[in-house]
Amino acid sequence: MNILQIAKYVNDLGYRTHRGNKFENRTIQYLLTNPVYIGYARWTPGRKLKRNEKSENTIIEKSQHKPIVDEDIFKKANEIIDHNRQIHKRYFKSTPNIHWLNGLVKCKICGSTLVRNTKDFYQCNGYVKGKCLKSQLVKLSNIETAILEQIKSDFTNGINITSKLAIKQKNNSEAYTLLSELEKLKEKERRCKEAYINGIDTIEEYKENKNYLKIQNDMITNQLNKLKDKKNEELKIQEQLKTVYKILTDDKIDMNRKYEVSHLIIDRIDFLRDEGVLELTYKA
Repeated sequence: MNILQIAKYVNDLGYRTHRGNKFENRTIQYLLTNPVYIGYARWTPGRKLKRNEKSENTIIEKSQHKPIVDEDIFKKANEIIDHNRQIHKRYFKSTPNIHWLNGLVKCKICGSTLVRNTKDFYQCNGYVKGKCLKSQLVKLSNIETAILEQIKSDFTNGINITSKLAIKQKNNSEAYTLLSELEKLKEKERRCKEAYINGIDTIEEYKENKNYLKIQNDMITNQLNKLKDKKNEELKIQEQLKTVYKILTDDKIDMNRKYEVSHLIIDRIDFLRDEGVLELTYKA
């Protein structure tokens, strides 16, 4: 088995790291190349946090502790690792090409980011490291087309939270009900005034009724203002999406600028290949 297969095998057996996490391919490689298991101590002077076993300052010396791995086996394992690294060297080269979707697309199963497998494909980074069971391999252009279509739909028809039509009807119905209540309050206020003029109610009763109606009027007016503010906020977001869409589809704008703009408005994009689902979440 190669290192990735070993990581998956160990995870399938139920083993976890001392922090309770699943094993990754880099964890397995670190274990297989750590000389502490054959009775040596490894130390890099000046190193504080980041591991750097390839540093020219790294010191490896025979230690007093008891080895738990045969030195010949350790040597053979590292020869295989070095050999495989040379054979698959091209796969270790990270692509310099940046795309505005980089860092946004997530695996729906494990939550890991989908990374560039090749120039034209994304793949779950958890799968690459042996932590996730699904590759989630998907063509970059397919995700790009789907997300752009969704953004266009959102600034054209309104953001689809559940059902556009249901939300629109609910908001209109609520506003209509509130306006009707205001008209009813005006009629009640007119009757109270007539009751006072005709001597049916005292001045104290009239003032009390009028104050009560004013409180109701203020509450309903406040609810109407909230609906208006919500509608204005939705229109503002739609205008922002329209601007973002124009930038992302403009071939004259460089990819770095597109990357900045997309990350300002998009929070994440969850992908589940088996069901062909993309879930687009905007930043609040």
